[in-house]
Amino acid sequence: MLKFFLTKPNMTGAICSSSPYLAQMITREIGLESSAAVAEIGPGTGAFTGEIIRSIPNDSKFFCVELNADLIPILQERFSGLDVCCGSASDLPKFLGERHITALDAVVSGLPWALFDDDLQNSILDAIVASLKPGGYFATFSYLKPPFPKDLKFRNKLSRYFTKIERSEIVWRNLPPAFVFRCQK
Repeated sequence: MLKFFLTKPNMTGAICSSSPYLAQMITREIGLESSAAVAEIGPGTGAFTGEIIRSIPNDSKFFCVELNADLIPILQERFSGLDVCCGSASDLPKFLGERHITALDAVVSGLPWALFDDDLQNSILDAIVASLKPGGYFATFSYLKPPFPKDLKFRNKLSRYFTKIERSEIVWRNLPPAFVFRCQK
């Protein structure tokens, strides 16, 4: 991850991959075990991908959306047969249509929200909400740090998009420590 952070800092929000502990936390309590269709946006090198694959039923439709084309071969080598779209998470509804999926049960995000301006955050959140079925879940994470104005603004924005938002306990065994937002449509 450090290589991608240094070469494409506007696309990579971390210097190292998320821990297995954060992967377990982000996939918990969002209904993956009974999901028919799931998407992961911003999978990076796949820190959450394996946990998603382990959690979903064998017949579930699963695909990833990754903007950085350099990461796609890494993901596909690591997870044989993985369906990865190269593009923006704001195009999520288009990628659903291409796969003949009407709605998603869950969206798991590894996106670096703090790097995005308001318009891009809104565009991606609009796409997520449009792609989720009623009652579907969106899970994302944030690093534990002093609350910067941009972070607070994003947290407040989630309440405009989702009817239910829960914040997990802190995952101390991640660098840096983080917590998960579980949001329900």
